[in-house]
Amino acid sequence: MSPNDQVSALYKNHQKWINFAQAFLSVANMMHAEDIVQEAYLRILKDLHKNPNKVIGKAYMYHTIKSISIDDGRKKTDPLKYSRGLEYFPEITSEGNNKKKEDISEKITAFVNTTYWFDKEIFQLYRYEIRSIRQISKATKIGHKQIFNSIKRTKQKINSALKKYYYEK
Repeated sequence: MSPNDQVSALYKNHQKWINFAQAFLSVANMMHAEDIVQEAYLRILKDLHKNPNKVIGKAYMYHTIKSISIDDGRKKTDPLKYSRGLEYFPEITSEGNNKKKEDISEKITAFVNTTYWFDKEIFQLYRYEIRSIRQISKATKIGHKQIFNSIKRTKQKINSALKKYYYEK
């Protein structure tokens, strides 16, 4: 299969890749998610031209999108762009609602500051430094299951607090 045929096969799931890019780091801007996916296509094409016998599948595309998203997140310092925790409020994450996003982001920060110190520190590493659970585990020498559970617990508390605030107003 030629490199162009492989990329064409991946392109059949184009909207799925965009949705994944949006969900991975809670990218609020649809255009930004599309840029990430386009960059993934370019990287894959470049890789296939170097090694034409290589077979690229869906898992490779997921990994490429994830890598580009993480790299892009490290370059940018705007915590609102990758404000993890807003994915459950799609009406807030649409373009033109920066005031609402800032308000919700401030509420997330305020709520996280009231949580148990361990959960607070782990969640801040996860949210602001755009690190994966594996990277946090390696850097802190804490088991990845414990980190996963801490982040999950904090997210659940944030979501219930924000839903209560946001929908009962």
